Amino acid sequence: MPAVNNQYIKNIGIISLGPLVSTIIGFFAEPWISRMWGPIPWGVGAYYTSVMNILSGLMFLRYNFAIVQASTKEKAYNLVALSLLIMTLMLVIVAPFYKQISQYGKADFPFEKYGAVMFLSAAITSLAILLRFWFSGQKKFVAISGSMILSSISNTALLLIFGALGKVSEGNMIFIRVLSNVLVTGVLLISFIRRDFWEMLRSVSLKGIVSVAKEFKRYPLYEYWGFAANAVSVGVPIFLITRYWGQEATGLYAKANNILAMMLSFAGSSVNQVLHKEAADIVNRGESPATLLMQTSAGVSRYMIFPSVFLILLAPEFFGVLLGSRWHISGVFTQYMTIWTFTAILSTSVLPMFGILNKQLQLSVFTITTLVLRVLILMGMGRRGADIVFATAVFAFANALVLVIKTMYIMFQSGVNLGKFGAILGKYLLVLLPYIAAVLIMKHLLNLSDLLLVIISVALALPYVYYFYLYKSELADMVLAKGKNMLPLNGRFANRHLEEMQDPGDKDI
Repeated sequence: MPAVNNQYIKNIGIISLGPLVSTIIGFFAEPWISRMWGPIPWGVGAYYTSVMNILSGLMFLRYNFAIVQASTKEKAYNLVALSLLIMTLMLVIVAPFYKQISQYGKADFPFEKYGAVMFLSAAITSLAILLRFWFSGQKKFVAISGSMILSSISNTALLLIFGALGKVSEGNMIFIRVLSNVLVTGVLLISFIRRDFWEMLRSVSLKGIVSVAKEFKRYPLYEYWGFAANAVSVGVPIFLITRYWGQEATGLYAKANNILAMMLSFAGSSVNQVLHKEAADIVNRGESPATLLMQTSAGVSRYMIFPSVFLILLAPEFFGVLLGSRWHISGVFTQYMTIWTFTAILSTSVLPMFGILNKQLQLSVFTITTLVLRVLILMGMGRRGADIVFATAVFAFANALVLVIKTMYIMFQSGVNLGKFGAILGKYLLVLLPYIAAVLIMKHLLNLSDLLLVIISVALALPYVYYFYLYKSELADMVLAKGKNMLPLNGRFANRHLEEMQDPGDKDI
């Protein structure tokens, strides 16, 4: 089995830079943004984003996913052309029926008022997704990372500017999100046109498009339907919470979801984009991806287990101090949703293995199961008038269970030793036990204010920050530029023997 190389770590570092910068920007701006923008416009913005995510994700019949696995650049170009044709065709087909389709949600969102905006946004967001897959397939991760940083900076700056001016309406929230998408797509498109567009025109042909459509037909035939169900299931909580509990509850839920999405984007999605190409190359060589997957999963767990435990213990107090008292309930949501998010991070990081190992049908089964479960839980509890916090807790635990089974399945199919991986997770939790006990004692036995509780808990966290993020951390070595050059690495990781790679308990990805 191949050892994980230093280029793989470097690429993860590059692709993680975008979410990391976005997280830092969001963290420092969030206290002001949350005090300017209330739950209702935030809920409308979340509804709009959910619709866009569904529409943009369904545009390409999943052929965009195959771009990363294309064995030649010519095939990749033809897949891009095929994806663009499918996107155009879908927009043309749906346009005449927009008014009829939007009737189903008009009580929850002003679809008629923003019809043209929705179509423009769907096209722009879809194009950005397609270009990110292209750059990922070509290992141009700097472009992806840069686009994510631009998206975060533009969105945050606009929210602060409009908030300071008192323009905090629902329409302005939608306008801000549309403008951020336009900026990001424009930057990616300019980069693609300058470097690849003319070569693409020379490489694309009708015969080539038909050929790649046949070669990668498993994606539209099997994986697309599961992916479509997943795209819908991601938006279902927003839609159903709006329907049964109102836009304010949606805004409170969306705030919690946005904070957790930073973690998912930083760890799960970033690793996903690098792992996809690396694992595909390994499998194409006829080798096993087990070592790569073990190292990746152990590293992701190491980086994300401490912030997950922190939020489970302290999210309500942390949200109250950081964002203001009106967002305290979002912190309660976050406590339950963090368990789901941690499993989602692991699941997302290894998600490409379903396509690489041709397990698209199995992925669809998991995804459809998730969709049905989400609809049944939220619709059932909504109709019975259940408390939104209780409904969110049940919803989060059920989703976490499905994701655990899904992740274990694909890791097992990839040859990963699940017992060893479980031992690594157990070790990390054992290390955290003193911290968990200390925080629980302070919360329930000492009469501390929220601010003092958070300050002491952060101070107690410093040794764990060192252990999880600096101790024997190859990625930290890269970031801190140990040696003469920051990139590539000093070779210490690359020169280790495979025997040393078999127990990643104390090692980084």
